[in-house]
Amino acid sequence: MIISRIAALLLPVLILLVPLHALGASAPRLSRDKFSVAADAMKGSAALRRLGVERCAARMNAMPKSQRANIAALIDVSLEHMPATFCERVLSAMASGQMSYDDYVDAIRRHLTVKVVHIIQGR
Repeated sequence: MIISRIAALLLPVLILLVPLHALGASAPRLSRDKFSVAADAMKGSAALRRLGVERCAARMNAMPKSQRANIAALIDVSLEHMPATFCERVLSAMASGQMSYDDYVDAIRRHLTVKVVHIIQGR
């Protein structure tokens, strides 16, 4: 299902500051405190957000084209612009407080909410 794939994509977006190998697949990779610190750091640093978007987009570009096309359709952008647009929307929402820790946990557990869909669609 497309929603499960998209939920799985949020994982690399939101764990930029945490080693991937240390934690289980369906467990949140960031504690509430680490999520808050990461969000606050991105809020105060445009350079950190840009770096996050670059790293996130590189990971997304490595995905199979069919998955990238599905996400591009969901967020209504071209395949070429999808990785950066998707990552920018998620990281901006995290930095602004629009995406809460609970939204993050739901997405990691592949329970994509209407709120998260709105975020990735830029609404």
